[in-house]
Amino acid sequence: MYQTPFKIKAEAIQLISDIAELQALCGGKGEKCASYRSLLREYLPDKFRQGYGTGRLPFLMQDLLGWLDKAPDHILIKGCELLYELETNQPFDDDNGEIGRRCLLSLLGTWNPVFLGLPLEDEVAASQSQYRYALRTAGDAGDSGVFITFMLHLILAALEKCGKGAGGARAVSGEKAAGVKGSGGDLINDLLNVLAATPAATYDELAAKLGVSPATVKRRLADLKKVGKIVREGSKKAGTWKVN
Repeated sequence: MYQTPFKIKAEAIQLISDIAELQALCGGKGEKCASYRSLLREYLPDKFRQGYGTGRLPFLMQDLLGWLDKAPDHILIKGCELLYELETNQPFDDDNGEIGRRCLLSLLGTWNPVFLGLPLEDEVAASQSQYRYALRTAGDAGDSGVFITFMLHLILAALEKCGKGAGGARAVSGEKAAGVKGSGGDLINDLLNVLAATPAATYDELAAKLGVSPATVKRRLADLKKVGKIVREGSKKAGTWKVN
């Protein structure tokens, strides 16, 4: 079974939330590209192609693909972790990073087609030294969360450029534009603190305490659940939140 080598911190959770909001505003049209599995199969060394998925593919890759299919982690985390493993383990003869980024965007394209045309390679090329540093740092620490956070920054930057090209889709949400309390990077920490103190709080109660809308609270709670920072115990009406 694949053991995830990452710890997801508040910064990454906030980035995931920002990307989620922005991708919805950018929309997305266009033909679907090949699935990430098809891309992996295309580039597999000849000695592995015949046995792809039947036991002859290196065990790490098989476990990784199984995790991608079944894990509850956010799709952004899954895509960045796939890229990290390809960069780190170099299963192909060459171009592992490029293949990994194509797979990442292909996977994200199932969420929103806007990612299929994302200029991610431009961001990577402009940040090549930082990209390599993030890989080394993650490898040395045994925690790919460092690299995942870095890639989330690049994805957000590339998505912002797409938004500007589409006529300023980044000019977003009334909450952020109005500077509502808790709409910035402190919201996640504030929300976790409130949940720890009042685990039975409702959406409306959390919204009132944080000074944001119930819809914003719901989005943030969903993001926190996806990355394992909180769990819901009991029923929707009578249950409580547990902060991990």
